[in-house]
Amino acid sequence: MTNRYSKVSIMANRCPEPSCKHFDRPTPDEARVCPMCGTPVGTVDESQDSSMSGEQFPLPQLPNLNSSRPQMRLSHSSGGDFYLRGEAGIIGRRDRDSGKVPEIDLSGIPNEEIVSRSHARLYWDKSQQSYMIVDSSRNGTYLNGNLLKQGVPYRLNHGDELQLGQNQMVCLKVWLV
Repeated sequence: MTNRYSKVSIMANRCPEPSCKHFDRPTPDEARVCPMCGTPVGTVDESQDSSMSGEQFPLPQLPNLNSSRPQMRLSHSSGGDFYLRGEAGIIGRRDRDSGKVPEIDLSGIPNEEIVSRSHARLYWDKSQQSYMIVDSSRNGTYLNGNLLKQGVPYRLNHGDELQLGQNQMVCLKVWLV
């Protein structure tokens, strides 16, 4: 039982990696990565201070979220469209030496050399009902003009602007349909 001065935790950090045995299960409060697979879990702890009034009110029921995920389309400023075909994938460019191709291959776009071979990871987070992005590049990734910290998941919303590298040389618009 909580008293009226306690904080009520709404969400805990969860493993976002679908192939992990610990997928979508809570991780320790201060964990930055999943203890099973090492995937960054980010910060999704949202606390409410219940000391605002003298009465206790039950937390409202969370809405029944549709489990289907929207399709993600990334539109390049040159007019090209790129789709994430599954729940997770890498955005980057083809490795000509090994032949490895990321799920979203930006090879051939103007200024492709700015894009790392494995620039960022995109995935659908079922617990947050949202697409997430995790930067893993050397040149940086910007979301709506803000530089992302490497290894930290960030939520993607419809209409967001992604910039890969500096100087707005590779810009993508996020479409969720």
